[in-house]
Amino acid sequence: MTTFAWIVAIESYAPAAGDGASIDIGEPIGKLAVELATTIAQRDPDACVVLSSSLPDTAQYRQLLAQVPERVLRTGASQQALQDALSALRGEGTLLVYWISHGVMARGRRLLLCADSRIADLRAIDVDSLLTHLRGDAYPRTQMGFFDACAQVVPDPAVLSLGGSGDCDTEQYFYFSAAAAQVASADTQTTGFSRTVVAALSDGERAFPPPPAELFAELGRRFDALQLSTRAFPLHWTTGSGTDWSSKGGADDAATARHAAAARCSAGEFEQLRVAAAGYLPDHVLCGALRDGGMEPMLELLAGAADDEVQLRGQLLSDAWGRLKLAREIEEVCQGIGLSWREWQDLRDQVVALDNLPATPPPDSFPALLCTLLDQAKPQRGLDSCIRLLALAARRARRSGKGIAAGFEQAARALPPLAGRWTRAVAHLPRADSRVFLLIGLHHDGASRALSIVGSWLYLDHDMDTGWHVAPSAGTLVEQVNELIQVAKVRHPESKLVVELLAPNDLLCSPRALFEMTDSELGTCTWLEAQSIFILRWHDRMKGAARFQPGTWMQQADHIERCTANTPQLDIGWLGDPPQGHIVGIPFPGPAPDDLGRNRAAFFSALLRGAPWMCWPREVHDDEAAFKQRIRAFVRDHGALWPGQPHRIAEALQQARSSGTDPLLCSLWLFIDDPRRNPYTWTYLETAQR
Repeated sequence: MTTFAWIVAIESYAPAAGDGASIDIGEPIGKLAVELATTIAQRDPDACVVLSSSLPDTAQYRQLLAQVPERVLRTGASQQALQDALSALRGEGTLLVYWISHGVMARGRRLLLCADSRIADLRAIDVDSLLTHLRGDAYPRTQMGFFDACAQVVPDPAVLSLGGSGDCDTEQYFYFSAAAAQVASADTQTTGFSRTVVAALSDGERAFPPPPAELFAELGRRFDALQLSTRAFPLHWTTGSGTDWSSKGGADDAATARHAAAARCSAGEFEQLRVAAAGYLPDHVLCGALRDGGMEPMLELLAGAADDEVQLRGQLLSDAWGRLKLAREIEEVCQGIGLSWREWQDLRDQVVALDNLPATPPPDSFPALLCTLLDQAKPQRGLDSCIRLLALAARRARRSGKGIAAGFEQAARALPPLAGRWTRAVAHLPRADSRVFLLIGLHHDGASRALSIVGSWLYLDHDMDTGWHVAPSAGTLVEQVNELIQVAKVRHPESKLVVELLAPNDLLCSPRALFEMTDSELGTCTWLEAQSIFILRWHDRMKGAARFQPGTWMQQADHIERCTANTPQLDIGWLGDPPQGHIVGIPFPGPAPDDLGRNRAAFFSALLRGAPWMCWPREVHDDEAAFKQRIRAFVRDHGALWPGQPHRIAEALQQARSSGTDPLLCSLWLFIDDPRRNPYTWTYLETAQR
């Protein structure tokens, strides 16, 4: 008997027509699939493994695919290629399917998008048609499969319905997760549908292939134990028949709203409990218990049940009820603090970013908002996240001059579940004067001279915000940069924003006009460098090519940090002068888009020495001595106030630019290249986020 494994991973789709939007998935969702194919082939030398994929050409995937054993059959993932791949799955034994891609829910049909789809021409395979086809006599009689698809409700695509009568008696155990595939798969900090499935299939202590009924029972318990924000909703499954589907989540919104209204709670609050009950309690029973104060007696009955599965559901429901009760207690304390609903949502988003929590749908009530933070695998972490939310709320209330902030914080600290955890939970909360760094990668096409953005990343001090997935809309480069800045400021209104331009070789001396935004309708010209704190970084070195001396840069950065620990003030030393400062000044401009050869050799010779703090003019000055004297005085004045903090000099430079009265300061580029904020991995080969 042979084990057949069909692994499908579709991350890249057909190119968009014209200026249309691409439907490529922006996260490495195929990584788990490729690793699973490799694991199965290595574990079972006799298994027939088929890997059908459409993945971006990146160093990470090249490395992963190079590790796939040669005997694994590799195919494409177009509609025709996927249909052709089915012929390799014929035989006696067990069939395992793992499929991750975009999906579509159209008129109740479960559809999977193929790699030759584009937004104006979707091509899909019908899941039920696929299962019917696999019940043909040519395929294994025992089958199990897992479809992870971010299924959207859209008009009908071009659907491939596979032939076959489906009349052969076949055990078919399949899960269809219609949640956000890219989030569930790519998030390395949490466990969702795909990670749970792959972990179970890769377990070396488990028989392989595992018995489907036993595996599905275990997976059902694991899925229910996941924190709410990472569970798959809706989740469909069939246990044996291949035709009779069960589901949870995604129920009729109107019916849920009616039950919630009758239970005197929001739909979000009702859903918290409904999901925990997972179908073991009808909605009307849960509604009645909430409405009539019968939750505690009902939980006691579930806890005393003889059936282990019923006891488990009772424990999950008890946990959810405990979170909701605590959320309602906290709501009582928070009433009257004077913060708007929008402010509470903004603060919650800050905590989600700080604690690296998965994104969740917008809550519809204050208790539901709190439950999105409280529902974590470790309850103590949920309490800490909630405490951080309340501490940020108190900070904002104090800043707004609301006199009740102190009393609010005292009352919140006194809540029994939070008492004793407050000090530790807020210890690592960013200071009120903390900085948020917006990294914007720039690209310059030498042939066409076109400028574009290759990516953006958000850092809270030195920690990447993994929830930042903002792509600017179409427009000029300066309009796109401005859009990213405004989004970052809205997300973090209390923090100072520092814009770090990751410039390639030819943009390290970009002219002022590049960041001037003219609005002909309003008759205005806005210089972004006068409105926000801008600094430069060297993009090509951050990516780690050895000729750009990345190791030297890291050593120099560490040396500077140690040297400034006890330095009374920052100073600047000009290139060619005796070393006397922490900031290296280049008195001449380097290459610019309109003059690529300007001082090129001398400029890059200075950069290759690895100094992390530098500055230079963006244009030639007639009086170089006057320029050097003015910049040295500026650095010393502000370096004496904030030793070891070059970003303070960047703030002072932005303030000087806002007045526009000093042309020498307006022409200065400040270069602060900190290796601790690098969206590329320590190998400098592939981005850590993407």
